[in-house]
Order: sequence, then C-alpha cells, then structure tokens
Amino acid sequence: MKKILLSAVVMVLGTITMTAQNTVAISDFKITAKETKTIAVELNNATSFTAFQMDVVLPDGVNYVQENGEKCISLAGERAGSSFVLTESEVAGATRIVVYSNDNTPFSGTSGALLNIKVVADADLQDGAGEVKLSNVYFSDADGKETQLTDATTAVTFASHFSATVNYGAGGYAALNNAAAPAFGEARMLYIMPNDGYKLAELLFNGTAVDVKNNIYEISSVEQDMVFEVSFVEIIPDTVEIIKIVTDTIEIETIITDTVVVAEVTEIPVPEIDFSNGQMTIKCALQTAAIYYTLDGTVPTMASTKYTVPVEISEDCTVTAIAVLSSESASFNIVGTGIGGTTDDVVSRQYFTEAGVEIDELREGINIVIVKYASGKVETQKVIVRKK
Repeated sequence: MKKILLSAVVMVLGTITMTAQNTVAISDFKITAKETKTIAVELNNATSFTAFQMDVVLPDGVNYVQENGEKCISLAGERAGSSFVLTESEVAGATRIVVYSNDNTPFSGTSGALLNIKVVADADLQDGAGEVKLSNVYFSDADGKETQLTDATTAVTFASHFSATVNYGAGGYAALNNAAAPAFGEARMLYIMPNDGYKLAELLFNGTAVDVKNNIYEISSVEQDMVFEVSFVEIIPDTVEIIKIVTDTIEIETIITDTVVVAEVTEIPVPEIDFSNGQMTIKCALQTAAIYYTLDGTVPTMASTKYTVPVEISEDCTVTAIAVLSSESASFNIVGTGIGGTTDDVVSRQYFTEAGVEIDELREGINIVIVKYASGKVETQKVIVRKK
C-alpha cells in the first residue's frame, strides 16, 4: 500500500534515515514594505522521491498572499506533474505542507525549485532582519521509505524603502526627480541631460537596456531596487542640411543629420505666470513643454517642482518658471525662461569659429554660438555643421 507522509506517522516510524545528499533550501532574500514576492523552496536530491512534508514559519511582518481564501502555495510545474496533490494546515504556529503523488510518480530532476510560496510584506515594515524556517522535513520514495532532511533557515532583509542608484559616464548628467529613497508604488522620473555635442548612447535599468523618450525615463510604480546606468556618445554627424522650421510659435534653425538633430533656438515662448483668487497658474504657448518653477526667486531646473495644476499662494513670494522642451535626439534642451511673468528676450547672437574668430553666419565645421539675453544671462553653444 502506498504511504503518504503525515505528522502522526513519521513521528513513530523507526526506519527514518537522515542524509546530507538530500537538502532543501530557500535563498536569502530582501523584501520591502508592501512588496509581493514569490520565494522558491529548492530540493537537491540524490534519492527519487514521490512525497514530502515540511513545516514553514514566516517572520513577523511577512505574510502569505491569499487568493479565494487559500494561501498561494504551489508546486513548481517543471518538477511536479498533474498527479501530485498539495495540502496545507496550521500546526503549532507553522504552516504544514504535505505533497504526494496519486500514482507514486517521482519528482522530476535532481535539483531546482520544487515549491513556490507567494508572500507580501506589511505596509509598516521597518528596516531590519528576520528569517524563514523549514523544519520537520520528511521525504518519501516510491517504496514508502522515508528520509528526514536537515532543517533549513533563510535570512530575510527587511526594508521600508527601495534603493535607487544613478550612474552616468562622461558626456552628460542624469538624476531622478526625487532623490529620496522610493517606497513601494511611488513614481520616479529619470532626467538625462547630455552635454553640448553629446547624446544618450544607452540607458540600462537593472542591467537591461530600455527605450527612452525625450531624454526622460519614467517608472510609474517602483516595485524593486533600481540601478540606472547612463552612457553618452559624442555627436559626429556625417552630412547635414540646414533647414528652418516654424511650429507652435517656435522658430528653430535646425541642423539635420542621419542620426541627430542639433537645434539652435531663434525665438521661444516663455511661461506666463498669473495670480488670481489666491492661486497661481502658469501657462506656456507651446503646450507640449514641461514647466518647472521655484517660489524663492532661484533659477529653476528640471529637478525643481513641476507645474501640473494651479498652486495655492498664501504669502508673498518670487516665482521663477522655465518651460522645457526636450528632444531625445537633441544635443541640448530648448529652454524658455519667464521671471515673474517677464520674458527673458534674446538680445543678440554672435557666431565664432572654434579658434574664436567672429563670423557673420554659421559655416561648415564647428561653430561657437554666444546668445545674450535681456536679463544679462549669456549662453554658449557648440553647433557642428557639415553641408551636403
């Protein structure tokens, strides 16, 4: 008659053996507040087994995910076929899992995940550590011979927030819109800012290359630790053609190559700041532009507060806003500035060769463009032109 492992049975059997050739384990893992994670119980076995029993104890702050009133505990399909039956029950503070084959079929293979357990961390989980314990582990072969395996303990690292690391190479800069460690479900945006003459070469997110639009990569819901690796490449155009584009009140003198667009702005709309009924609104004629602002008179950047809805103003302040239109293929951002609602107009542009000799207009090769504004601000841009 086929034997099924049950706690009342294994405690009185005199033929139970223990061996180091058969082991169960769960890899150490980290879990963050509100995070859901599937952990695998791995079996390395020299013996062909058809059934097992084990008691599982989770640390405080980590609980089983439940669906339809049942704990999410399942067999790994690669090692256990349809003939296996899984049951679980509560025994002295532990969850006892019993699995057996209806037709005495052994588990496939000799290593790898045998059991998957889906868990979730409490919302108020604090930084710290705990452990998952596997005990009373018994396996049975097709002849009913039972083997007791050594208990296993898994180290669990608790974290209240995820980590976020941004690394970038020469040729530019990258930063998250919020430097604070993100909690589960929070959003983050990575802003990528190539230097003049450079463009984004690649963004790796946790080791995998991802697509980037307008030099911005958005994570709508953070659910894991994040590592960003940003690399830049120098823009070396082959052949270019100078054209002029006018759209949405922006007039841009553009240099187009096969792979890159380098734009010099000749006229740009600025944010319009309005105060009414205790609220501040900011608008830009170019509706696709993003607006960032400060309330202390400092010059805002793309790391400043982003304007999305009217802002309640309850005390005197000096508002400074910028409108930013980023192009994923542009070597620099197109920026218009409005200070207290006043336009920072372009006063003049001067063109120079790389050697510093002033010229009347852009010419083939490397050009240095100096732009002067009414506020006194001066910008220096490098533009590469190679005519067809």
